[in-house]
Amino acid sequence: MKTYLLFELKLFLKEAKNRIMFLIFSAFLLFVYFLLVVQGAGNVEQEQAEEMNASRVAISSIAAANVENEEKAELYENIYKQQQLRTQQSNVIRFEEHDWYLDSTIELAQLQIDLHTYDAFNDLDEALKNLIPSVHEARTDLARFTYMRDKDIPIMYDQKNVAGFMMLYLNTFGVAAFVFLLLYNGSLLTNDLDHQTMVKGYPVIYRQKIISKLIIYVSASFLSIFLLTGFAVVLVWVLHGSGELAYPMIVYDQHAYYALPITKYMFIYFG
Repeated sequence: MKTYLLFELKLFLKEAKNRIMFLIFSAFLLFVYFLLVVQGAGNVEQEQAEEMNASRVAISSIAAANVENEEKAELYENIYKQQQLRTQQSNVIRFEEHDWYLDSTIELAQLQIDLHTYDAFNDLDEALKNLIPSVHEARTDLARFTYMRDKDIPIMYDQKNVAGFMMLYLNTFGVAAFVFLLLYNGSLLTNDLDHQTMVKGYPVIYRQKIISKLIIYVSASFLSIFLLTGFAVVLVWVLHGSGELAYPMIVYDQHAYYALPITKYMFIYFG
């Protein structure tokens, strides 16, 4: 069995497809780094500006439609309050007023949740609805910033660091990992056709062959992911620092949202 495991390992390492998968996952990590450093993903000030522009469009559209209607007037008032908070936040960001920013963001998230309860909200056209954060996004923000306020965690206005990299990585990893593992293990049972003579030369039963392949492919897949990710994290750490590793990630469980530090979230995610 041990000899056959070594044989399968040699076949695995020789296969060009597996080396290509290694490069594809490396490209994914570079893409996450590009989004973080070049595109400014997670930059609070940049996101603030985008949300302010969306609010302005929503306010002007609803006002132009009919503010005299009582239900739409409430909708307008809610969005206008959001716009006021965002305008104040853009000034607070420059002076890094931590406590005020957290309180205003929590209030803003609650306004966004309330907005979806208005009957007039359902009458808005889809283009306008797309400008307004979803209930899920609002509840996620509410859980995140409430946790940060309670735990007195500083805001990372610029997330070009390990903490920001891991948050972006974990938010995009699911789809990438599925595709990676699917392609990596897609030929798990078909490679024998290319090496029939050598495979038949080993005195092992079919079940042992399958177990050997599973051990090699699954171990190699996860080992590749962890090693490449670890290398990327160390590189980001050297170039940009660690950031706030206590920063929260949000978990949705049984209709409730709760926050966990990045480090704890990773153990649960990969566990």
